[in-house]
Amino acid sequence: MGGALTLAACALGLAVDAGSAFYGIPSSTFCNVENIKVPVQLHFGNKDMAKGFSDMEAANKLEDQLKRANVTYEFNRYENAGHAFTNKHSQAYDPEATALANARLVTFFKKYLAQ
Repeated sequence: MGGALTLAACALGLAVDAGSAFYGIPSSTFCNVENIKVPVQLHFGNKDMAKGFSDMEAANKLEDQLKRANVTYEFNRYENAGHAFTNKHSQAYDPEATALANARLVTFFKKYLAQ
């Protein structure tokens, strides 16, 4: 749910300078991608089976929408990761993908957030 909330906050123009969403896509009711004016970073597992929310089909559709809307974004896919791959309490927890995602997150925020 955090990824979906992040994208919705960015699209609703809330006071954010950048957003990083981990595996979640909100309904178009709450997130018109064309309204995103801040850089966003996205993280999805290629083995995510949450149909319509964070599976690869939904992720690919989201990336196409971001491209068409000219949003500044980084899209990261993790080959062997499923849904909730960064959650230590999830069966899908993937420490290698989590470490890579966290490193990418820090780099992204250093690039786009004021020091």
